[in-house]
Amino acid sequence: MSESCGRFSGLRLKQALNNSYRPTGPALDTSLVLEFCGFGLSDITTDLTAHREKCAPSFEGPQA
Repeated sequence: MSESCGRFSGLRLKQALNNSYRPTGPALDTSLVLEFCGFGLSDITTDLTAHREKCAPSFEGPQA
């Protein structure tokens, strides 16, 4: 296989991956935003505090 064939197949692979990721982009962006918003909730801070202090966490759950 010559070097030019390797470049061509690499380009085709890159295009194929880009085409498969393109439709899922908005869903992935939304997922990441929701995940990062969840890091500010009180349960996360309670869990981190309990981990640092080596004690059992007391979760409050979702607040309405």
